[in-house]
Amino acid sequence: MFSTFSQEVYLDEDLRNSTSKFYQLAVKAWPHFNYVAPHLQIERTKKTKSSNERKRIKLGIASALFGPSSVTADFGETMARLSRKTFEVVYVDVRDLRPLESPYLMKRVSMGDQVVEIKLAYDEKDWLDEARNKIAALDLDILLYLDLTMSNKIQRLAMSRLATVQATSHGHPVTSGIDKSVMNYFVSWGAAELPFEEARKHYTEELVMLPADSLHQYYKPLISKSGVSSVTGMPFDQFDRTVLARDFKIPAEDNWYLCMQKPFKRHPLFDNLIAGILEDDSKGLVLLHDLYIESEEHREIIHGRLVRAGVDMRRVHFIPTLPHHVLMAFYTESDVVLDSYLAGGCTTTREAIEVGAPVVTLPASYLGGRWSLAYFMQIGVLDTVRST
Repeated sequence: MFSTFSQEVYLDEDLRNSTSKFYQLAVKAWPHFNYVAPHLQIERTKKTKSSNERKRIKLGIASALFGPSSVTADFGETMARLSRKTFEVVYVDVRDLRPLESPYLMKRVSMGDQVVEIKLAYDEKDWLDEARNKIAALDLDILLYLDLTMSNKIQRLAMSRLATVQATSHGHPVTSGIDKSVMNYFVSWGAAELPFEEARKHYTEELVMLPADSLHQYYKPLISKSGVSSVTGMPFDQFDRTVLARDFKIPAEDNWYLCMQKPFKRHPLFDNLIAGILEDDSKGLVLLHDLYIESEEHREIIHGRLVRAGVDMRRVHFIPTLPHHVLMAFYTESDVVLDSYLAGGCTTTREAIEVGAPVVTLPASYLGGRWSLAYFMQIGVLDTVRST
């Protein structure tokens, strides 16, 4: 069963409808995905450890990406700052057999937070039962999935009712499709959503929105005041436009329109926008993120798409995955940074704003295409926000 991450390519369709049908098909084809932990079938009054008897709310935070990832970068600092007087935090590390590699997570463990590892070996037929039993034994008040559609196994696990309250959030910013009797809430950010009555139609879960007038998470800057990347520890001011042009064989005198979003975020509708930019600016060059997994078939598909959209491929340059400090140099030296469409940037937009790069965005209807708009609303600068 594939992950609903694949359905992100249908952001111009009814995602709630398609993910809901996917869930309904899955539980009908494999009825064992329907599961309620035994302790949740007991009346609350008969439970020995109800939330009312606890001094703290027992919160399980589940992720398949507790390593170096955008999910850890987005949520890590916020989770670290949750009041431990209010919450007893348990990290549920759901992934294949890999060592616990996140420095962030190890730091939190040293503070006394519990970590439960769910090892999902592909040759284990009973991994789902074991995972359910481990999580149910925690007797959680709340189980929060950060990114459940990013992994097909954590997605299957999320179809089980294992905690009193279950919620998911924007680690992958689309609805799970799971019935809200199982996945009760989707936690989103008001600034990045359409008005509530419209936005709630995008979710099978009950939508809960964090306030729109402040940031939804604790953001730790990645660039020091001296221009050094905290990711690589390297300065980026040594890579000026002349150096970048020479190293990547890009004409320095032309206008650089940079989009370093991963290729899967570039919907075919974005190809038409590229064609329009190059038609309007005779000195324009578009710099796109190259494939991060080598595939001649994929390369031919992308090339063919752009040609069919009317893009002059002589004016398109593909840039490989870059060290963070070199990426920041590209943001600084480019004339315009383009937000991808329909799936836009989150971390990438924040980083571009940090170095003062002008990011042009066209907000879409779904959450995943509205992060840049939300950040610009926070700083009160909407000059580069476009509309159809």
